Amino acid sequence: MVPPRSSQGTSKHTPTAADLQNAFDTLYRDHVDLMYRYASRLCGETEAAKDLVQETFLNAYRGFKRFRGDARISTWLYTIASRACLRMRRRRKGEPDHELSLEEFVPTNDGELRLQIPVEDLSPEQVLHNKQLRQALNDAIDRLPPKYKMVLVLRDMEGLSAKEVGTIMGLQERAVKSRLHRARLFVRRELSRQGLAGGPSSPIRHRFQVKTTTMPKRQTPNHPPRSTSEPHRHRSGHCLRILRALSAFIDDELPRQVCQEIRQHLGACPRCEEFVTSLRQTVSLCRHIPAPVLSPRDRALMREKILAAVRR
Repeated sequence: MVPPRSSQGTSKHTPTAADLQNAFDTLYRDHVDLMYRYASRLCGETEAAKDLVQETFLNAYRGFKRFRGDARISTWLYTIASRACLRMRRRRKGEPDHELSLEEFVPTNDGELRLQIPVEDLSPEQVLHNKQLRQALNDAIDRLPPKYKMVLVLRDMEGLSAKEVGTIMGLQERAVKSRLHRARLFVRRELSRQGLAGGPSSPIRHRFQVKTTTMPKRQTPNHPPRSTSEPHRHRSGHCLRILRALSAFIDDELPRQVCQEIRQHLGACPRCEEFVTSLRQTVSLCRHIPAPVLSPRDRALMREKILAAVRR
């Protein structure tokens, strides 16, 4: 991640302390809610989120004179917050930091295929009013290794593009998309393990239905009728190849021919199609998690703490 380049010497006016505080006040007022939302989604805990917001704006204040506007101010703040978050995590013991392999997410039995949330009637926002499901989703996201969680939060929850996420994290777009795909698969699997998939005893089964955007089923020679009578091996090379491309398929980032090949495979493989449906549901729910709100009192208190730290 590259910090904003210095603009010293490019202006005839040297900003005074009052100028800096006025500029900071505007920066803080316009972006504190955005940064608190991001920090809350990264940290999960209210106090840790507040600490991250304070650290972010303290670093922004100290580096404000060097910001020349090459990136959007929000991108600059996201970058500062992301770096501060990683530093805070490194100071904690026992933080998970491991690679996620695609092979570990290949489903091996029927119980791992569905989230058991039928796709109709209710919107994701309505579904997430259910505290049990919302908590299960938040727990699944919190268990992600940090570098995968950050990509998922920035892309699917904050709504940034892969290019913007790459700028913030210092990654190529291809690396961003790879991490995002693994993060989505991880969350889908964790939801399954917490009882949102597999069997009639699932506590949320049959009670909630999620609206997601699904691809229409095409009855063409390239989309043959499926047969559910024959078992399907999900460890096969072809299914694994399809699995690698699912996030790009869901995000409409693949060439038309590749999309056609995937649809053809899904038409012939009901288990893979069920897996795609559950992944779509997972992404849709992540995108609709309610944003935390910072109270006016906390907003004012954090500002005072930041300015007090600057004066020391």
